[in-house]
Amino acid sequence: MEQLIIVPSEETYQALQKVAPTVYIPHESMSVDERLKKLGEVLGKEGSLKPYWQTSMQKWKKVRND
Repeated sequence: MEQLIIVPSEETYQALQKVAPTVYIPHESMSVDERLKKLGEVLGKEGSLKPYWQTSMQKWKKVRND
């Protein structure tokens, strides 16, 4: 299995890109939806993360309302 490093900052990206394939997914400037979409694209699983996200959001809404 190939290694993949996912980093939240450009500085970390610059430091680790020579170690293994590295993807910069900014935590603070992207919504969760945007980050999951980007991660799905990187992993070649664009559509498969959406159902997980929808289920997680339903559970979160239930917890908040209880």
